[in-house]
Amino acid sequence: MEAAITAKPREVRIGVLCLWVALAIGLLGSLQHIVRFGTGVSPVVLCCSYLLTVLFSAFFIHKISQGRSWARATYLILLLLGVAITARGLVDEFSLDSVAAMMTVGRVVVLACAAYQLFSYPSDAWFASRKPAVAR
Repeated sequence: MEAAITAKPREVRIGVLCLWVALAIGLLGSLQHIVRFGTGVSPVVLCCSYLLTVLFSAFFIHKISQGRSWARATYLILLLLGVAITARGLVDEFSLDSVAAMMTVGRVVVLACAAYQLFSYPSDAWFASRKPAVAR
């Protein structure tokens, strides 16, 4: 029975995969937009911002994959903030670059699937089983 609790459920594996896919879609969408329209930012600043984004996201995705509930909750909060910010500019994005806008919509759908998987009952049970025991 202990092996069933400690084994990573399918929902967590799918949720983590969705997070990686969403990160890739976001990066590809940004690169597509830059190639198409250019940017006024220096290439060094642009590369550094992409590197920081990937490292920051990879850190949280890795911690979620390890069963750290705090990372799952933090990522959800960041996800909700990001979706709220994205939704504000989505109408303008469709008028400027419909391909990038569709990639943004796709990324949001993938992130919603990830959140659903990571907060499903089997995932909740697995994350709860991963909490360290508190010494009394």
